[in-house]
Amino acid sequence: MENDKFLFKTFCELAIVSDEVDPDAITEELNIFPDRSFRKGEQYVSKHSGSIGTKFQNLWALTSKTTELEEETISHHIEYFKSIFSSKMSSLKKHKEDSRFVVTFWIWIESDFAGIGLDLTDNELDFISSLSNSVHFSVIVKQNSS
Repeated sequence: MENDKFLFKTFCELAIVSDEVDPDAITEELNIFPDRSFRKGEQYVSKHSGSIGTKFQNLWALTSKTTELEEETISHHIEYFKSIFSSKMSSLKKHKEDSRFVVTFWIWIESDFAGIGLDLTDNELDFISSLSNSVHFSVIVKQNSS
């Protein structure tokens, strides 16, 4: 019998991007170390082509732990960010309102099922909106080889 359950691999990330402000300054202000960061002007090697490039902006980003569940939800990721940022909302609001920054809440969903849906409550939408200028969705559907 074929398994009729689908897995949804998800994570979320709060990313603060700036042309002017170094990620260390963001770390100092928020008193949170990012999961990833880089500085404008740093060189990198592409994982795909091997070519060398230069970062054109600064990045500070905090990422939730990737989970695999049988339900289409990111509520647990939002709760994670609430637990970290609830006492730092005034600092995040400054970044959100400062034109030197773009604050993005990134939602990543990967599945082996093409029909992906996502429900967010008013409270979840309010929280995401209170800390970010934009929401970015990445939805990846893995192809089955059956």
